[in-house]
Amino acid sequence: MQGFFILLILLSILSSVCFGFSFRTNGNFVTIQGFESKVLKNKRTIRVFLPSDYFNSTNYYPVLYAHDGQNVYYDEKNKAKWDVDKTTEILVKEGKIRDVVIVGIDHMGVDRIKEYTPFPFESYGGGAGELYGKFLVEELKPFIETNFRVKTNRDSVGTFGSSLGGLISLYLGMWYPEVFGTVGCFSPSFWWGLERTKSNVVRNLDKLSTLKIYIDMGYSEGGNQESESNIVYTTREICNILLTKIDYPRLLYIEDKKGIHNEISWKERMSNFLVFTLSKESLSQEITSIQLDVHPSEWGVGDKGFVFINATTKDGIVRTIYQLTPSLEKFKYLGNGYIEATESGKGKVSVSIGKLSSSKEINIDTLSRKFGVANINVFATSADVEFLVEDEDGKKTNYTIKLTILSNGERQNLFFTSITNVRGKSYKGKFILDGKIDEGVKQIVINRRLKEYKFKF
Repeated sequence: MQGFFILLILLSILSSVCFGFSFRTNGNFVTIQGFESKVLKNKRTIRVFLPSDYFNSTNYYPVLYAHDGQNVYYDEKNKAKWDVDKTTEILVKEGKIRDVVIVGIDHMGVDRIKEYTPFPFESYGGGAGELYGKFLVEELKPFIETNFRVKTNRDSVGTFGSSLGGLISLYLGMWYPEVFGTVGCFSPSFWWGLERTKSNVVRNLDKLSTLKIYIDMGYSEGGNQESESNIVYTTREICNILLTKIDYPRLLYIEDKKGIHNEISWKERMSNFLVFTLSKESLSQEITSIQLDVHPSEWGVGDKGFVFINATTKDGIVRTIYQLTPSLEKFKYLGNGYIEATESGKGKVSVSIGKLSSSKEINIDTLSRKFGVANINVFATSADVEFLVEDEDGKKTNYTIKLTILSNGERQNLFFTSITNVRGKSYKGKFILDGKIDEGVKQIVINRRLKEYKFKF
């Protein structure tokens, strides 16, 4: 241990003088500041997480290269981090995974998109991914292997990242299948030139089939929990190609119904990736339980959505299976886990794997979930009530909606109207009571399947 610190000090002095970067140690971390890339013509910080027994052993360890290094490790001041170090330590203590060295590669701010994308795309630009891969493989990786005790055989070397970091991880697997044995794609941005990426995956399928590939996706990453997320579509498109050649335990795919596009969601799925990548034992294909679910939670006639099965393996890994054909009532199957509601009432989706089975009952409304209804009730002494719409979705309008009298009271009458429209529609206006405009501005928003509004005058 003492010799190692002496070595670090010497390296720090030499590197500062000769190469322009410096080492800084803190517990199990070594931070390399100002690491220069001749390929990319820039400098960045590299954060290396070491096993707890690193300084007291002569062991060599597997190594994972993580993109977006600023976000990878635990930070008590910022909970929106991956906490890969904490999760790794827990799994090692539980005996579930091997010790590992994790190299966090800081991104370059405004150049992140450029470095994490394999080709330019529409108005986003980008396209320096191959240079980034060359930097990682030809500059950073040799440096890490020279200065840290890490294994160099491909099955002991992996790379992972999220979003665009997940996209570039898959491409690193295509470009360097002899270097990386594992690639991890958390919420990958496969939408980036999807058709081109699909073609590249098809061309490189034989190479990719020799790797271990982790892919996951959350249903709420598109920002709308009740819509079919285009991000799920694009991720399944890539998985469909991979599944023609490989499956579990070499391909692990996970769909997270509650998952959103942030570090907290990726943190929650991290243990699956680490066990998949670093398990001490060969992964079991035995499934101990299955749970069927559908997305979204609201359904109407004609609505489309996803059905998927989260299966728990004997090792405790949760994996998603979506290519089984389910048994359906009041739905029709569109393929690849995609279903459509065909009639209103109580529908049902069921599936079985061997002796295991799971099902879900679903209420199907006559109205598509894309639409909502605003029921407006007005209590007034008037004999006639109208709603003057002055603004619709931020645009000036000038039309009236007649309300129907439902009942006569001694002191007030009840008037009613119903507005049906696509969700998100908003109306601003004033009520006209017996031909006289009330000055109070009212707002009606259709943001739910059914919303009740009550006004008293």
